Formats: sequence, structure tokens, C-alpha cells
Amino acid sequence: HRHPVFDAVPLLRDVASVRFPSDGGAHTLNRATPGYRGPRPFEAVHGAGYRAVYDFSDLDNSRFAIPLGQSGNMMSRWSHSFVEGWKALRYVEIAGTRAELARSAAGIITLSPATR
Repeated sequence: HRHPVFDAVPLLRDVASVRFPSDGGAHTLNRATPGYRGPRPFEAVHGAGYRAVYDFSDLDNSRFAIPLGQSGNMMSRWSHSFVEGWKALRYVEIAGTRAELARSAAGIITLSPATR
């Protein structure tokens, strides 16, 4: 993953950008599209941002993976927390009822459409 702004800043590139070998192509499950430009023409510049396996017979057995971290903040200790799992095809369990998850949440963000 190249950070859209900080990848061009040498001092911030290593903090903000995550690079690792990855197989896959435009028509595979492990989707990746190379840029075909610059010094690394086969580096993937576009790919999946979420993978999931849903078990409809037992939803508590469902799994997901994201390539970076949950925060989106490159200065957070969690910004790259899922990279190794993504590379190794490890998944995180999606489990718990809405009430159970709300009880253990650090906070809840509610997105609502604007009213006219």
C-alpha cells in the first residue's frame, strides 16, 4: 500500500507506506493491479481492501481480513497491525451480537444522512 501523499516524502515514506510481495492479478481472488510505471512497474497499486469468509450456517464462525490496520492513522500503533495476517492469509473472527460488541466497544460512531 502506497500512501497517496506521504509516499513522495522520503522521511515519511517508510512510516506511511507498506510494501510486501503479493501474488494475484486483476482476475484473481487475491486481487492486485500493477501500475506498469516507474522504477517498480509490477508493484501493485490497486487491490482488495477487505477479504471475508461468511459461514451462513453459523455466522459466529465468519472471518475477515484487512491489509493494514483499523485506525487509518499512520501514527497509531495499530496502523499496520493486520499486515502480517493479511500476507499469511490469516483471518480475524467476526463474532458477538450487536449488544455484546457494544458493551466491549471503546466507543460507537453513528453515521446518519444529512437532513434537508
